[in-house]
Amino acid sequence: MLHLAGLFLTSVFGYFPGKRPGMVGDLPGPEMRQWSRWCRHPEFAWGADPDLVCAQMQLARFELEATSFTDDQAMTGECTRELLAAMPNAPSLLHVVSPSEVGMTSIGHVGAFRPDAEQRLWPFMLKLLQRDATQSANW
Repeated sequence: MLHLAGLFLTSVFGYFPGKRPGMVGDLPGPEMRQWSRWCRHPEFAWGADPDLVCAQMQLARFELEATSFTDDQAMTGECTRELLAAMPNAPSLLHVVSPSEVGMTSIGHVGAFRPDAEQRLWPFMLKLLQRDATQSANW
């Protein structure tokens, strides 16, 4: 998607028509081009646009709570940890969730936003957030 289809379809249509084929959804052209550039760079956004991204990430001083899905091939657990590490002044907590933990066969990169996740994944995520909200002073 980020190497070929996204760039080609965005140049043809002026935006990325991803909703119909079940890819992330429709995205504005400038954002799709930026994401493609960031995701293709070995050091992601802070490597592709360090002047734009790095200083802002250093300023982050708020608590971050992230979730990584074990079957997400686009934003792996390692990528998520790197993203959190790029904001060293922001305390963070990472949840790693496998599809089987919530009774799903797959979640992947966008599965959390599909209708079948509403009954299985979202109640699980809500419990994590509620539990962590009571413990946030311990981060």
